[in-house]
Amino acid sequence: MNDIDLAFNPIEIAKNNPQSKALAIRAFCASCVGFPESGWREDIRQCTAPNCPLWTHRPYKPVVE
Repeated sequence: MNDIDLAFNPIEIAKNNPQSKALAIRAFCASCVGFPESGWREDIRQCTAPNCPLWTHRPYKPVVE
């Protein structure tokens, strides 16, 4: 991975900011859907695991109109 990739790696970002719960949730969700595969943000948005304790807190939720 190069430096540009590290800037967008939610797992590394969370490791560098251990006090942030939001970043920890983002890293967990990214890991769950298979980061670093492309499209991981959309995969989080379309998560189909409502029994996950973090499901309601996941980032990139669908926009509700």
